Amino acid sequence: MQTLHRYLVTCLLVLAFNSSGKVIVVTSEDNTASHPGVTNLVEAIRALKDGDSIQFNLPGNGVHYLNTPVDGYPLITANNVTIDGYTQKGAAPNTNALHAPNSAQLMVVLTSTNGNGLSMQTAITNYTGIVNDNLGFGPDELAILGFFRGSNVTVRGLAFLSTPTATGSGFTGYMKSIAICPDSAGQCPNWHVSGCWFGIDPATRQVAYLLDGTNIAMPGISIAAYRSRDPDGTNPTYAQPGTIGVAAGSTNPPAEFNVFVTGYGFDSEGLNYRISGNFWNVLPDGMHNFDPSMANAGQQQGDGYIEVGRVCDNLVIGTDGDGVNDDSEGNLFGGVASTSWANLDLWSPHATNVVIAGNWYGLAVDGVTRFTNSSVIVHSFPGTAQVRFGSDFDGKSDALEANRLYNNNPFSYAFFSITNQALLSPVSSFDGPNPSHFSGLNPGARLSFRGNSTVNNNLLPCNYADGSGTLITPFINYEAPFMDTSTASQPSDVIPSLNLTNSTVGHLRGTFPTGLAPYTNIFIDVYQLDPEGWENGKQYAEMELTDSLTYTNGFAQGSKYLKSFTVANTGTFDVDLTGLDLGSGAVTMTANYSADPAGTRNGRVHTSNFANPITFQPSSLPALTVSLAASLNLSWPTNSGGAKVQFSPKLNSASWSNLTVTATVVGTQYQVSLPRSGSAGFYRLAR
Repeated sequence: MQTLHRYLVTCLLVLAFNSSGKVIVVTSEDNTASHPGVTNLVEAIRALKDGDSIQFNLPGNGVHYLNTPVDGYPLITANNVTIDGYTQKGAAPNTNALHAPNSAQLMVVLTSTNGNGLSMQTAITNYTGIVNDNLGFGPDELAILGFFRGSNVTVRGLAFLSTPTATGSGFTGYMKSIAICPDSAGQCPNWHVSGCWFGIDPATRQVAYLLDGTNIAMPGISIAAYRSRDPDGTNPTYAQPGTIGVAAGSTNPPAEFNVFVTGYGFDSEGLNYRISGNFWNVLPDGMHNFDPSMANAGQQQGDGYIEVGRVCDNLVIGTDGDGVNDDSEGNLFGGVASTSWANLDLWSPHATNVVIAGNWYGLAVDGVTRFTNSSVIVHSFPGTAQVRFGSDFDGKSDALEANRLYNNNPFSYAFFSITNQALLSPVSSFDGPNPSHFSGLNPGARLSFRGNSTVNNNLLPCNYADGSGTLITPFINYEAPFMDTSTASQPSDVIPSLNLTNSTVGHLRGTFPTGLAPYTNIFIDVYQLDPEGWENGKQYAEMELTDSLTYTNGFAQGSKYLKSFTVANTGTFDVDLTGLDLGSGAVTMTANYSADPAGTRNGRVHTSNFANPITFQPSSLPALTVSLAASLNLSWPTNSGGAKVQFSPKLNSASWSNLTVTATVVGTQYQVSLPRSGSAGFYRLAR
């Protein structure tokens, strides 16, 4: 018995038993054969049972590269398993905040740069004994790690390199780093990929290339999770829920950040996905963008960073806004020059409860450096979509929920396509995963677009200008379910309008289409105007934006959110901007139509396009009216704008000082009451 015990420890399926399963320790990089006294990854995966974990104790220092064996690793079917690269000597998870360089030290690389992979359908057929052509994966879809049916699977602390295509079991096809396949007997719920790097060599912390020096050593797809059905086509099943990056309620969010250099990041069909705390085509230093559409003549460009099809409900991309780890849950998206690429592609008749919040687009971790290319933000939302892009202003993590959307720096015709670079463009409907052009919103979709910082983009959130007038009718039809468009014939009829004549530094006045029931709660969001988008957009002189004689408009958007105001659903508003940072004085705004009161979490809100801006001209200050009764009363007109009350003991003096007072509005007057005590002096208004 003692001899047998020694043999098991030496041979090592190192059995460290605990209440949930055993720990299997990989001690050899050699996946080609079995060797007495050591365990390779092939043997470790083959030995996995429910509750087990795979750890690493590979001999030697530095990064270890484990080559995928011929026909791939065994299919993983166990439940509650963890493959943990952080257990290797020298490995360490990231400890930095999201908007800082990723400090992780990865020491285990699973590499298919030899062109080997696991044929998913072949492996599943061999496992089940059932030929099923309705699995999400065909025989020519290959994987480095393939999962089937198992629940609660975690992969962390590993780097993945690969050829774009691979071969396994006689089939050659698109390569996936991680493939997750359900069926009606097991839907692979609660999978989690965290702290992993894709397409990056952890030894250099740079993009990895194959020996040809041209192809990037990244898989065709980094993570794939597809719908499966029974052989007769019934019982559709999705691999859900699943998390890429920071899990809800994580106790160590920085350790869960992933870094992707990918032509195709997450390719999926399903619902209940959470994608939080990741770099997408941003290198680990957080300061450099990699554009796969510009590499290898675009041969390794996929459809986009994130694609979700079939059913896209309950999708979180970024910050969930629950007050827990919200500063660690956004994503950083690098730019991509190709207009056929999208940050997010939803091709589904269902996309309810979609939250896209707290993400940075085209902006490095320092919040200043901008990537020199651009990309489409969303390819399509179906007519049933209910989407929040930005904050819900429920009083919890509101600022952290804002997206920062920076495009097109330096501004370039090559990277800026009028029909592609708005967040959304209301053209034709879309019924497939590979649109040839931007598809955008369909009538009926509801989009809340609030609190974001947007710089140098096309018209937001929906583009209606293509130079030919063909987008005007779809744009009006898209707005029609939420506001009164009964007399609308031009975009200006459904976009709020600011009144320069009647607005002053202190008051912003304007009009908006009245909301239709139940979207009758109206919130006016005010922003500093982004001067880049406004000025750069003018150079196109689109027919929808100019009369060719007296005006040419640019692309209105807000670089800095200022404040939200609840107003009556009367079609007019007058809001007080006193005390707000108006920057250069140019402001814009959106009207938000809500079926719920202000402050409702994930309220049912639809946002208009940004109004054409106005620039405030400071008004001259009126005389201060002073009256003496039980108190000293000061008053001045509200339309005189933001003013400070100052005091001096002498009229001609350099000792004027600001008084800390709270003015109340009575009719058309600001009023301040001061105690009738103290020394004599003088009062005035000042900017």
